[in-house]
Amino acid sequence: MTQLAHVGRNDPCPCGSGRKYKVCCLPRAEAVETARDGVVGTAAEITVLDAGPAPDAGACLRLLAGAEVGCWFDRRATGGISLLMVDPDRVLRSACALWPALSASAAMPPGPFGFAGGWAGWISFEGALTALGLVPNGARAAPDVAVARYGAALAIDHARGIAHAVGRGPGGEAAAHAWLRRLDRLGRAAPLSYSARAPRVVDPGPDRTAFVRQVRQVQHWIRAGETYVANLTYRVRLEGLTDPPGAYARLAAAHPAPYAALLHDGDRWVLSSSPELLLERRAGLARTRPIKGTRAVGEGVGPSGVRATSGQAEAVLSARPGSPAVPGPGWVPVMPTGPPLAADPKERAELTMIVDMERNDLGQVARTGSVRVTELFGVERHPGLEHLIATVEADVPVPACDLLRAMLPGGSVTGAPKRRTVELLAALEVTPRGVYTGSAGYCDDGGDMEWNVAIRTLEVFGGRCLYGTGGGITADSDPDREYAETRLKARGPLRALGVPWE
Repeated sequence: MTQLAHVGRNDPCPCGSGRKYKVCCLPRAEAVETARDGVVGTAAEITVLDAGPAPDAGACLRLLAGAEVGCWFDRRATGGISLLMVDPDRVLRSACALWPALSASAAMPPGPFGFAGGWAGWISFEGALTALGLVPNGARAAPDVAVARYGAALAIDHARGIAHAVGRGPGGEAAAHAWLRRLDRLGRAAPLSYSARAPRVVDPGPDRTAFVRQVRQVQHWIRAGETYVANLTYRVRLEGLTDPPGAYARLAAAHPAPYAALLHDGDRWVLSSSPELLLERRAGLARTRPIKGTRAVGEGVGPSGVRATSGQAEAVLSARPGSPAVPGPGWVPVMPTGPPLAADPKERAELTMIVDMERNDLGQVARTGSVRVTELFGVERHPGLEHLIATVEADVPVPACDLLRAMLPGGSVTGAPKRRTVELLAALEVTPRGVYTGSAGYCDDGGDMEWNVAIRTLEVFGGRCLYGTGGGITADSDPDREYAETRLKARGPLRALGVPWE
């Protein structure tokens, strides 16, 4: 395998743009290095190694299953660059430790592929509440966070079918070379076999009557001026999910998503098929894409946005473990032809309130006057569902810790105003949300980051499984319709695992 360490100014840029490094990523790295004192020498050097053809999904799952701690940020659905990380230097399992650690991270020049070393993992909803200065009450079975320090990652370019090992500094160079050795051993390993056993539901969550009562309580608070919109949720509990990697393979096949992730920390796994972006920053430009509003659609989505018939979608839902994982590179959401979702007054009002709050969150740390809404009332279609979506952007020069804390927890999964709504919901949601409506993602030492909103997400531990679902409640909400929407959001992922669900 060819080593591309210490890329020269006239060499092709390792990001894959086809341009020379000196006119592509190098100026950006030099600008950051000039602006930040003390970023000199080997600590700022980035190692990029040619890792050969891109490993397939099965190989990624084997690598992750064989590690004690690891993350796979799966971008096959969009044909982007996936990141695979294993064997970290350090793992944080307390929100109290997370924020100081992120604040203490040394500022480095940004690297190619969005990550060349830094922090990655998941933050539970309860962990995210600490960003608001709230301390959740009650005992929780799981740590509030599982965020680890990785010196290197395997970057998989699905559009070009190639992979690179990338790291930063002397430790990152050694970690990048370790990736080549892992891939070499992988070629001699037996394929990973998946269990066909489906989990069973032991607690389906509240019935219609109980949920409707909660919706009406939220509407009472809205009329009293306590909140404007609140995201009311509950948990579905399952048992017997003994093969998390195999379950993720089925989930990704049935529900390819732009911000999917598979993460694990010991015997605890997170399987996320999230369509929602909490936060992305590239070269100082931060972006969030809140989702509010959901409709069922009778068609699935095929590769490159080609619609599949209902029968084809059902075939995917019932696919056997080990079948091809997701549509190929180039998958994009399909814009529906009809206007019902985008024209719905309740859904438009709900999204408008959340966009206003996200503008405010970004505005706390953004350059003055740079916050802008670049998309409003867009419609994205995913298998079985379509969503109303917006995009808010801003120029944000602050450290990663400050930006992430400003955005957590996501406005679309809390409500407006955020802090007061969270306090109100605590009276109705009697169990911790866990990873659901928290976030999974990474912060590169160069300042780039990407974090999803952990919806369509399963949390697995010791054969037990939690799946969260919910929806935004406004003054105009129909309680029965809101309950039906929560069941709809659970239907696709649970059916993908072989669970009967209506």
